[in-house]
Amino acid sequence: MKKNHNWLRYSARDGILETHFYEDGAKAGYSKWVMDALELSDADGEPSKSEYRLLDTFFSDSMSEALLEQIFERASSTSPVRMLVVDPTCPFAENRATSIGDDSAVKRAHKGLRVIAKALRTDIRREINVKDPDDPVLLSLIHKAEESAHINLQFYHVTPSGPLYFFKNIVLCGRFCYGESAIRLPWSMIINDPHRKDDLYDILAKEFEDVWGQSYRYPGDWPEKKKAVFLSYSEHDRVLAEEIRELFRAMHIECFVGSSDLAPGESWTDELRKTICSSMEFVVLLTPQSVSSPWVQAELGAAWALDLNITPAIVEPRLADVLQFVGSRHAIDVSNAEGKERLVNAVAGRMRKRLGNFEAARS
Repeated sequence: MKKNHNWLRYSARDGILETHFYEDGAKAGYSKWVMDALELSDADGEPSKSEYRLLDTFFSDSMSEALLEQIFERASSTSPVRMLVVDPTCPFAENRATSIGDDSAVKRAHKGLRVIAKALRTDIRREINVKDPDDPVLLSLIHKAEESAHINLQFYHVTPSGPLYFFKNIVLCGRFCYGESAIRLPWSMIINDPHRKDDLYDILAKEFEDVWGQSYRYPGDWPEKKKAVFLSYSEHDRVLAEEIRELFRAMHIECFVGSSDLAPGESWTDELRKTICSSMEFVVLLTPQSVSSPWVQAELGAAWALDLNITPAIVEPRLADVLQFVGSRHAIDVSNAEGKERLVNAVAGRMRKRLGNFEAARS
C-alpha cells in the first residue's frame, strides 16, 4: 500500500478508519484485515509511535502463528514488541474462558503460549515439537528468546476494555462480550492524530500503559509450583544431597533429588525429563562417584541444552575440571557446612533476582 499517515488522518472519521465484521470473510478475512493494518503501519512515515503493543486475553484464537510471525519479523531494537497476556489464575481469566467455551483458562493460556513460542524462532519450534512442554517450560522458552527477538511478554490480572493491537500509529481495537470470542465481534481500525492529545488512539494507548504498569512476568503461582532446583548426584552421595536439599527447603525453595520425589508407578526417565525442563536452577554434585555416573552426565547434558544455570558443587578441587562444560563455571566447595550454605545462598540469590518483578507485583 502506498497510503501514508496523512492520508489516514484525513480519511478517518473520529479516528476510526474502518470496522471489520467477522462475517465478512470469517477467520481468513480477519487475518487479511490484520495484515492490511500491518502494511499501512509499514507505509506510515511518522516516527512518534514505533512500538508494536499487543494486549489479548489468551492469544489462543485471535492471533494466529502466521500473524504473530509477521509482527515478530518487523520487531527490532527501535521497534520492539510488548505483549500482555492475561494471568490464567486470576478471576477475570477463568470467567472469560468459561463464557466462551469448554476450555479452562489454563488450557487456553497453554494454547496461546504455544502460538507465541512457535512464532518466535525455529529452534524453539524444534524444542516444542519433540515434546509437549508444560506452561512454565513454554514460558521459559519464550523468556529465553525475548532479547534476541526484541519482545517483552508480561501478564495482567485486571479487566481491560478489550483486545488491543498497536502497530505503530494504528491500533486494532476489539471487544469483549459474554459468550462470544472477541474474534467474532466487530473490530475497529483506529489511527493516531499527532496533532491531538486526547483522540481515541491516545485513550486506548493510556489504557494499555495502565495495564502494563500493573503487569508481571510470571502468572499466579507458577513459580511456586515448579521444581525450582534440580540436584544431580550419584546414589553414593545421597546423604550429602539430602543435606543440601534441607538447606534449600529452609529457604522455602523446592529441590528435586531423585527417587524420593517420584510417586509410585511414575516413569523414572519421563519424570526426570519433565523436572529438569521445569527447573530454574541446576546443581550438580561432583564427587569421585558421580563423575563416572552415566545418569549424572545425561542430566548435565539436558541442563546444558536447556541453558539452565549450572552450579558445580565439589568435594575435591580437582573435580571441577572433570567435565569440560562444567569446568568453565565457578565451582563451590561443599565439603564443609560453610560451603554448603554458600552454595544455597548463591543459587537462592539468582532465583530471587529472576522472580523479583513477580513478587513485587503481587505484594
